[in-house]
Amino acid sequence: MERPSKASQSRGSSWKGLLIITASILSCWIQPTSAQDITVEVEPPLGTQGLSVTFHIVGYSGTPVMYNWYYKTSAQQPSRKHIVTYSTYNRRQLQTNIRQRVYHNGSMFFPNLLVNDSGYYEVQIIKDRWTLDRPEAGAPLKVYVGLSKPNIVTSNNTAVENNDFTLTCNATGYLPSTTWYINQRVQHGTGRIRLSPDNKTLTLPKITRSENKGPYMCEMVNIVSHVNSDGFILDVAYGPDSMTILPAADRYNVGEHIQLTCSAQSCNPPAQLTWLQNGQLVSNSGTFSATAALNHAGNYTCVAYNSLTGIRHSQSMNIIIYGE
Repeated sequence: MERPSKASQSRGSSWKGLLIITASILSCWIQPTSAQDITVEVEPPLGTQGLSVTFHIVGYSGTPVMYNWYYKTSAQQPSRKHIVTYSTYNRRQLQTNIRQRVYHNGSMFFPNLLVNDSGYYEVQIIKDRWTLDRPEAGAPLKVYVGLSKPNIVTSNNTAVENNDFTLTCNATGYLPSTTWYINQRVQHGTGRIRLSPDNKTLTLPKITRSENKGPYMCEMVNIVSHVNSDGFILDVAYGPDSMTILPAADRYNVGEHIQLTCSAQSCNPPAQLTWLQNGQLVSNSGTFSATAALNHAGNYTCVAYNSLTGIRHSQSMNIIIYGE
């Protein structure tokens, strides 16, 4: 067999060299470039149902052709669901009938959150159509139910002096902690004040008009909310404590004007007052008046009654009538 000529060897070497150079260029063209150290940050870091968060891309300085956002239930889950693609060339996102909105810098705005939106969100940055280097990063999102404004409800409609009274702080939301304030001072369930194990119910034993008026306020806090109730003033029902009858005169001549007035001191609400003559009702108010006649002589009793406390007091006097 004849050896190849020197010319053919030279041509073969040239082709080999050209192929090596071409392969080297193509290799540089299609090999992934070094990925930037990018991260995703969520603002605010915790989601509240009904509110919004924004996923920010941090550490990327290039201008890609598009962003892809994905969702999966956790960072460890291998499969993921595509949410939205944003084209920087067209300056628009391809999916429009969704809640999420992607900005030109790739950040994703997520409004009207639901609890089941909790999970892991990833972004894929496509630098151009040719490179295989497509940086990705992700961040978890946990959505909680925020607290409603607390409302103070009472054990009954009326706070009666010397009875126990209970107030309960109610709100809807995720696992709240509760703190009570009386006259702007934190209550720890010491002394006469009692708190339930979850701090939601405050019990006042044997309330008094002077000590337990308030105001009362409850504060509820969870991981995404901090809310306060309105101040609550305790209107304590009490009395009547004592009574007064005016005038003190107890003797009248026939034809003179008789007017008896009684009042009940320290009573909330105002007492119901009635007058009795010899045990018979003669007036449904605190005043009895008449022109003196012989049949007006007798025992007069003023009765004061508080329908809320159930307390009844009375005071009596004798009237003497002179004349024929």
